Amino acid sequence: MSTWCARAVAVVSAVAVALSLWTPAANAAYSPPEGTIFNRPADAGSWAQKYAIRTHVDRTIAATPKGATIRVAQWAINFSTSADALIAAHRRGVNVKIVIDDKHNYLAHRRLRKALGTNRDARSFIYVCDSGCRIKRGGAMHSKFLAFSTTGGKQYVSMMSTANLTGPGATWGWNDNNTWVGKKKLYDGFVRIFDQMKRDKRVANPFTVVRQGPNRVIFYPPPGAKLTQDPISKALSSVRCTGATDGAGFGGRTVIRVAMFGMIGTRGMHLARKLRKLDSQGCRVEVILAKPARKVIKELRRPGPNGGVTVHDSRYDRDLDGRPDKYVHLKTMLISGNYAGDRSAWTVFTGSQNWFPRSQTHDDETVVEMRLRSKWTKYNNHFVDIWRNHSYLRPNKPLSAYTNFGQFGLYAESDPWPYMGRLPESE
Repeated sequence: MSTWCARAVAVVSAVAVALSLWTPAANAAYSPPEGTIFNRPADAGSWAQKYAIRTHVDRTIAATPKGATIRVAQWAINFSTSADALIAAHRRGVNVKIVIDDKHNYLAHRRLRKALGTNRDARSFIYVCDSGCRIKRGGAMHSKFLAFSTTGGKQYVSMMSTANLTGPGATWGWNDNNTWVGKKKLYDGFVRIFDQMKRDKRVANPFTVVRQGPNRVIFYPPPGAKLTQDPISKALSSVRCTGATDGAGFGGRTVIRVAMFGMIGTRGMHLARKLRKLDSQGCRVEVILAKPARKVIKELRRPGPNGGVTVHDSRYDRDLDGRPDKYVHLKTMLISGNYAGDRSAWTVFTGSQNWFPRSQTHDDETVVEMRLRSKWTKYNNHFVDIWRNHSYLRPNKPLSAYTNFGQFGLYAESDPWPYMGRLPESE
């Protein structure tokens, strides 16, 4: 067999294996596990790893029985498989209710409108919010969650993600998905917020916090527009840089690790200043970014008594077309050490929200804080992998002191942050 034929057979076999995952019997038997999953985009992962989040979502939809209800809040959907799964669920008698942002009109949206209709009083529907569903004032419906009354033999299944159900969310961006099973308080919270969203009217007091066990789900925006009222700002104000015990932190110092798609504007600057101040106070602060503002970068990289915040860039332009095709799309902050009165804290913040001004004041956003060591460890391992293998240093000194970063479409220090404004404003 020729080399070409051998490669063709290998490709066909790989496609056959991939398609086998989507058989109705396999999907119907799927029982969604509780926990966290990550994708691995671009050249970092296999086909299955790239689409791990989509596969999990689609199979959970396909496992939902007649009479159950699926509620979906998404910024965008362009996966044909996800649209297929939702339409098939509707046709077998599942109540499928979707709210979506008004910034896109993908083929998947049009197919869902044709199949489900747009009547919010009907059994199934897809509804496009005008700006933010609960906020208005020119915002966006940027949350990314699903709530299943019953699926795969389990009740009250909720999931939220940093990923949109779109191609770039799988193949370009690093993302996460968290699933909770049987957590009725969390499920009821997602349902309550969804029911507000579908009305597409401004809610007088949209800020909502739902707690169950180590999980605290925060539905933005907070009351008032002051930056100090932002729950992320409050969290950073609750950090003490020394006194970490019981293995938390590093050498008694609190560790803060941030992997953030977007960090811009007054809010980005406010949080950058807080991170730099904490670094100066002795915290170990490490940040991976994809869409920062130049002023934010300048602030983060200001030298301090402890060396300053260490910043990595996650953007790679692998085909050299002037647009990055691998980058961090996470919106995650990890804290280990002395936090909120706990000297051995292990905390993860993640969700839909970029560190933009609008994300605090105008958008429907969802963030979860999880205080659980096992959860922190899983996220930390993921962060370290990206830090070491899929991002590169933006040093606080001349680039010549470091390894040449000119390969793989990366740029020299004399060409700073060349992609500014080239990534989507909000993902």
